[in-house]
Amino acid sequence: MMLFVDMGNSCLKWATYNYNNLSLPVSLFYQENNFTAKLISSWSEYDITSVWVANVAGAEKAKILRNCIKSCWNLKPIFLQTQINYAKVINGYNKPKQLGIDRWLNLIAAYNLQENTNFCIIDCGTATTVDILLANGYHQGGLIIPGLVTMQNSLSKQAYQLANFDMINLPKDKTSFLGRDTQTGIALGIAYTTIGLIEYLVNNLDQQNINFILTGGLASKLTNLLRRPYRLIPELVLRGIQVIAVDNQ
Repeated sequence: MMLFVDMGNSCLKWATYNYNNLSLPVSLFYQENNFTAKLISSWSEYDITSVWVANVAGAEKAKILRNCIKSCWNLKPIFLQTQINYAKVINGYNKPKQLGIDRWLNLIAAYNLQENTNFCIIDCGTATTVDILLANGYHQGGLIIPGLVTMQNSLSKQAYQLANFDMINLPKDKTSFLGRDTQTGIALGIAYTTIGLIEYLVNNLDQQNINFILTGGLASKLTNLLRRPYRLIPELVLRGIQVIAVDNQ
């Protein structure tokens, strides 16, 4: 059994892979009390032979992860790195290593979901990233903006009277185009910032017939507002790890 780990900025997500089956992902926030003990407790039930990791959380958290893995199975994890290309997927950055490993794995996962398809991949986390992948596997580049919660946190720090409102609770009714209270106004304003970016980007691309993938911990917050067809795949990074791990078995 293999263990796939997605070390994001806010939380750690993982899934196991065995007999061609990827388990449902599990999440644990770094800020939780007794994070290390909870992680070891959660992993103790697994019989793991290899661990594959995507890390954007930095060296300190990577060290904690290594110690947990050693404690559980006495294994050394494989930390994946962004490459110039992987199979038919071509990194579009001028300096390929600058592309985050999470975004790189999203591209690999999307290409392997459905070949000969243009994709717009929207990853909603601490930051929101948008990447365009063409049907031939060429990454056209992407955009980065503050994530939904990050925007709210910034606003609350700068505007005293807005400090106590929670933007996470977006309206469930699609007819709620404008807010009639402060919380809804903040929530919709922040969400429309992201939706507007996506619409502007797609409307100015030469490519047509783009398929949308929403991923990341906050992706579900946008599903009711996005007017285009989409696929919601929260575990896209883990699927990207799966592609590489299975290829290297």
